[in-house]
Amino acid sequence: MNTRGRLTSMLAAQDPGHARLAVAIAATVGTLASAAFGQFVIHEFHGNASLLTVSLFLSVLAASMVKGPTAQARGLTVALMLPVTVLVTVFVTMLSDHRWLVTAGFVLATGLAIWMRRFGPRATALGAIGFMAYFFTLLMKPTHNELVTLCLVTAGAIAAQVAARAVLMLMLKRPARELEVLLNELRAGSRAAVQVSGHPLGAGKDRELRDALARLDNVGRAITSWQRSFDTGRYVAINEARLAELVLDARVDTEEACLERAQTWAAKGTPASATAVADKSDEAERALYTVLDARSAPAQMRDARDVSEQLVRQGETRDLSLASYLLARSAVSHARLRAVKFSHGHARGSAASPATADSVHGDSSHAPPPARAVRTRRRSLPRRDWAPTSRMAVQAMIAALIATGVGELISASRWYWAVLTAFLIFVGGNSRSGVFTRAYRRVAGTGVGLAIGIAAVALSGSHEPAVVGVCVIAVFGMLYFGPLSYFYAAMFVSVLLVALFRLLGVLDSSVLELRLVETLSGAVIGVLCAYLIVSATSRPALLGSVDAYFNALDRLLRAVRDQRFTDQTEPMRLLRAVESAQANLDQDVTAMSAAFAVGSPHRESEAVHLMFDASRASARLVQAVLASQGTPSTDGPRVSVLEDAVDHVLEASAVARRTLHGEDAKLGDGSVGQNAPVALVVDQLRGVPQGNTATRDALLALGRIHWALRQLIGRRERESKKNPHSGVPSGGHMVGPAGIEPTTSTV
Repeated sequence: MNTRGRLTSMLAAQDPGHARLAVAIAATVGTLASAAFGQFVIHEFHGNASLLTVSLFLSVLAASMVKGPTAQARGLTVALMLPVTVLVTVFVTMLSDHRWLVTAGFVLATGLAIWMRRFGPRATALGAIGFMAYFFTLLMKPTHNELVTLCLVTAGAIAAQVAARAVLMLMLKRPARELEVLLNELRAGSRAAVQVSGHPLGAGKDRELRDALARLDNVGRAITSWQRSFDTGRYVAINEARLAELVLDARVDTEEACLERAQTWAAKGTPASATAVADKSDEAERALYTVLDARSAPAQMRDARDVSEQLVRQGETRDLSLASYLLARSAVSHARLRAVKFSHGHARGSAASPATADSVHGDSSHAPPPARAVRTRRRSLPRRDWAPTSRMAVQAMIAALIATGVGELISASRWYWAVLTAFLIFVGGNSRSGVFTRAYRRVAGTGVGLAIGIAAVALSGSHEPAVVGVCVIAVFGMLYFGPLSYFYAAMFVSVLLVALFRLLGVLDSSVLELRLVETLSGAVIGVLCAYLIVSATSRPALLGSVDAYFNALDRLLRAVRDQRFTDQTEPMRLLRAVESAQANLDQDVTAMSAAFAVGSPHRESEAVHLMFDASRASARLVQAVLASQGTPSTDGPRVSVLEDAVDHVLEASAVARRTLHGEDAKLGDGSVGQNAPVALVVDQLRGVPQGNTATRDALLALGRIHWALRQLIGRRERESKKNPHSGVPSGGHMVGPAGIEPTTSTV
């Protein structure tokens, strides 16, 4: 895959359905409208030209801070920002004659904004924008006569984003088109994954396949998110459950085919055609590519589906290589999904379950414990056991106070950069490792952004429209790439600042030097406060996410073992809970990545990748469960076989959880690691009745989950031998399962 293809694939994986692109475009237009309105107010009221900075940055921050489960919820959050910013601006201006009150209020506002995170995404956004309004009012020092101008600029910045959100929801949001784009992304991602798996791995190819499979996972979650936001039956001629099942089949069958092909390359050094059984992988691959190609004619689609269905029937008689069989299954699954008609069908989608409505959207999984959980321990709570929001609020207040003093010592006119950095690294962090990571990314992003901004302004010369174009690109880049990493947000903000200073005529080398020094000072102060003041280790927060993942996995496994589902959609709900917990765990590890790199590179991230393998196998398990729901439930051997297999996996799950907590634990058979004997789960295949495909597939999926969990346990054992004092798993590069118990490292 060439560089352009890799870039396109990366962006598609991070933004399936172009949802973030639409939001970034709307927010950028809102920011430009805010700047235009701010310029108008400044001209009409003869205000200070620096108010344009307030207009731009407050609008950008309002757009970037908003999170929520639905577009309507996010729009309401932006609307609530309007009265908050105006009231804070008026309040600070009224107290401007009392210096000590304003300073004390500023410190309290810092702590309050951090503490409000305990109440969810909306409270987090309102607290942060309230702090920013306080900050800009303190910075501008308006007189009572200038209050109207500042309030108009502030209100215009928020109102522009409210209007942008309204336009986005009413005019740009087309549910049927969104779903069509997502399904196209699923096919494009599947094609990319199949292409990567068709070549020998190594020299970065294993990572490329891993990223391709992660892209499919992201698209699957995006389609689930779409179904929660819209009534499926209103836009397609099938109901919610059926569409979810078709998407799951297409995604899982493709991932299984890719992993099997990769395993064959790694194990034998030759493609799957070198197997002893009948192999038609080339024929199956051509049929799959035809189904995935948007330009294929209807007749070609029918022929490809007929060929694939014939290969699947042949594979079920065990007279076909596994790679060919899985490729054919993938083609059939995608063909069924492509046959879905976009129309106002009579089948209506069922309502989303309230219990799962927030499992993908928002930041509820990262929110601190509910208030009542803290209240029961308040009287005797040691300071190191405070709730994260309470502890970080104290740290942020002290950091803001120190940064104010240090910033003024460095520059009496630019002190606010140090304070702003100290606040922003706390508002986005959930632990001291998270604060350290955000501080590192902000400093690095600021340095790179200043260099890029200087180069862009130099190339623009004295052409003001070109400099305005740099501002527009910087705003869009921050809104589009900022959610991927705080490094990008800091980088594009610095580019915007350089271009804005150029427009205002105050750009010089000393200002840029102060920007970097003040940012570095604020970052250092924030990190020191996070580590030295009522500090607590980040490990409990990470282990909390680990426990949430294993709890979700165990619930799914027990439901499969007991075969007691309340309705046909319950397996999908349980799977979504596993994948949501997996995504949250991955976000937590990413948020702490800089801290991990200092002491133990690859350790936590590699464990997360093994959990990804277990999650993908869980999707395969649910697929098999859904396929077996139409078969008689009185098949005694089948039920007994599944019960025994799930018990083995549950045992491995419990041991893996304990090892990640740093405890010494082993499986009941005493064998762990990649070179251990074949897992007992495989032995259960002997009890499967001939032709029972669903049960066989369920056991294969359970074997893959068991393999991934054994790898987690084995990594802990190997790390203990290297370092007896280590309490977490470690090792080299992540390997993933392409068979039940592979003996060769692959993906």
